[in-house]
Amino acid sequence: GVVGAIDAATDDIAMTVSVIDAYIGWALARGKLLGPLFSELYDRSSSPVSLHRAEALDRIRAAVVRRMIELGRAAPNPTALDALVNACEFLVYRAVSLGGTTDLTADARSMMIRIAVVTIGEPDDVRMALQIPGLFG
Repeated sequence: GVVGAIDAATDDIAMTVSVIDAYIGWALARGKLLGPLFSELYDRSSSPVSLHRAEALDRIRAAVVRRMIELGRAAPNPTALDALVNACEFLVYRAVSLGGTTDLTADARSMMIRIAVVTIGEPDDVRMALQIPGLFG
């Protein structure tokens, strides 16, 4: 779903929002299963979930870089992209593990968009985002 959202985006801001929405949808669909799933994400020694995560993140990073270049943007800094992915993982897990309410999910979504704009965006993206009511307020 995330790679599909990346491929369907018509611009980088739309890509950011659609990827975040796809990821939130994926997490909410798993509900309580997300807890055990996330507990194994970082267990590289014995968990197949960790291997799947690494492969999925490689595909997502490659798709983001490819699509950003197709949209005429510079490829994002790899460290910044990894920081963004990890922040989004945490925020989605937190929202879902605390009940996945509409308010929690909306807060997580807004925070992920702000982090994305500041982390991998350009100065003009930040200026544009500052004009979106409620995003930074």
